[in-house]
Amino acid sequence: MMRFRLLCVMVVGAAAMFGAGGRAIDAQSPTPITISSPTAEGCEQVPAYLEARQKVFEELLIDMESVFPAVATPILEHGDELVVAMFGMTPEQFIALAKAYDDAADKIEKIDAPPVADVYNDLQVQLYRLSADVFEEAASTGLNAAGDTFNDQLVAVGEAVGAAGQAATSVCPAFAEVIELDQTQAAL
Repeated sequence: MMRFRLLCVMVVGAAAMFGAGGRAIDAQSPTPITISSPTAEGCEQVPAYLEARQKVFEELLIDMESVFPAVATPILEHGDELVVAMFGMTPEQFIALAKAYDDAADKIEKIDAPPVADVYNDLQVQLYRLSADVFEEAASTGLNAAGDTFNDQLVAVGEAVGAAGQAATSVCPAFAEVIELDQTQAAL
């Protein structure tokens, strides 16, 4: 699963490198994201949080399978086919993928995250919404241009997610399983 998310991140990253907005907004230069030090409060709730996040991920995979019907299923096991399909996406597929990411962000936002995961969860929502912006922009400008437009923001939010995950894991070792799941999802 980690390979799958990493493949999608690589696609957007490759588009930024080889290329040359989102929705009704313009891509902005990223502002530094400060990660506060979490406490271990709610560490015992991490397994339930992980289960809720896993459910969101499984629903996103179903949505992705409908966006890419030509890619064999389970889609996680066919990352190479997915990369090829992503570089040949139609505007309608980009819009459908943007909607899938927005829907996933909505679901993540509704999860009752334990205090140890609050910052991390909020950053995940930002990352999914930003990914949706990239795909929506790609519907009109292409993946290369959209990746280039949003590259700095994607990197900044991705680094913040990593820092927040490390901080949460430092006070709650069980949080490492959440990070493992999200590394799996990284390419989505």
